Amino acid sequence: MIKNRLFITGVRLFLKDGANPIGDILVMLGKGEEVKALREEYDARKHKGPFGLEKMAELYGEFSEKDVLLAAEKYCEENMKAKRKELVEKIKEKGCKIGVVSANPQLVLDFLKERFDLDFVAGTEFYFEKGKLKSKVDRYKKAEILKEKAFEFGVKKENIVVLGSSVTDLPMAENAGKFIVVGAKDDSVKEKASVLFEEFNEEDFLKEL
Repeated sequence: MIKNRLFITGVRLFLKDGANPIGDILVMLGKGEEVKALREEYDARKHKGPFGLEKMAELYGEFSEKDVLLAAEKYCEENMKAKRKELVEKIKEKGCKIGVVSANPQLVLDFLKERFDLDFVAGTEFYFEKGKLKSKVDRYKKAEILKEKAFEFGVKKENIVVLGSSVTDLPMAENAGKFIVVGAKDDSVKEKASVLFEEFNEEDFLKEL
């Protein structure tokens, strides 16, 4: 078994299918109509590049960091998938460092890091008082983060595994030895998959990992 490996995923591995924290938390805070409009525009523009994070930041800026943190913790608790702590332990047994890279709010990822003892997380940060982005994780930044972590942990490209499902994961896939895709709807993602699953099955996933 190779003991120096890197596994990167998004929040989907830990949260219920269909969960999208960056928008869902705003809905909890009363911004449902605004989020619906942004999601519709994102779906129309997602192939052209990053869109929507700045506008999301403006909405988050209408609330205090404390209010958002409380909503985020409640959201994560209500949407957590079962037995993911055990899955993380099995992944680590395969010699993998585990990280979550996502455009979702950093405070959500920090919660997941603590709950599941992950090695690192990287998400989008906001200035809540000003409604501005502090740091932005888009599809291209994801690839940069992957490279930085591979260098930090001393992991070669062939020993990097990315689990994803969307076009935002493609730049990471280009820098990984294996791209495991689950439940992708976009043909461009399916075409890049090293392994393609219609739905997540822990046994099959661990065999491919």
